Amino acid sequence: GNRWHMHSVAQKLASRGYTVASISYRFAPAHRFPAQLEDCADAVRFLRQNAQEYKCDPERIGGFGYSAGGHLVSLLGTCTDYESFPFLQSSTAEPSTRLQAVVGGGAPCNFTLIDPDQRILVYWLGDTRKNIPDVYEKASPEAHVSADDPPMFFYHGEKDRIVRVESPQSMSRTLRDAGVEGEVHTIAGAGHLAA
Repeated sequence: GNRWHMHSVAQKLASRGYTVASISYRFAPAHRFPAQLEDCADAVRFLRQNAQEYKCDPERIGGFGYSAGGHLVSLLGTCTDYESFPFLQSSTAEPSTRLQAVVGGGAPCNFTLIDPDQRILVYWLGDTRKNIPDVYEKASPEAHVSADDPPMFFYHGEKDRIVRVESPQSMSRTLRDAGVEGEVHTIAGAGHLAA
């Protein structure tokens, strides 16, 4: 959520010739979903609007994130549900929020598999899956996969107990079934924070 969390990654990518923008987004519970997705979409738009100034190619913008950030870039890569998320839709005056590549580490990709009575995401999504299943589905990148999605690469700790490795594995299968490149690299022995 804070741009400084990815500072070392941003420096490494910049040292290899990439233009890098590390962003912050609003936190729950003060700001519930989809506030975080809206902030990410605004950042992509800003980059496209200011591509010349920041020396980036507006046709080649990728998203990179870890854990919650990995979830958000995955959702930004797949979601075209403009009825639920009108801020994702582009007009003639606004550039697209779509990404051309996604890299997600430790990324949760499907919240519809959570126990219906589990309260772990209530602070962010507003209630349990039992009471608002549509919100849990809309927050799941895997639920939005379509053939026009960008290629996605996931890396994940084999022993991650916070976000199980099955989450990006399932997402990658769904992407491949749609004809999109999707790959998971599993890090042997690593947990969630070590991935």
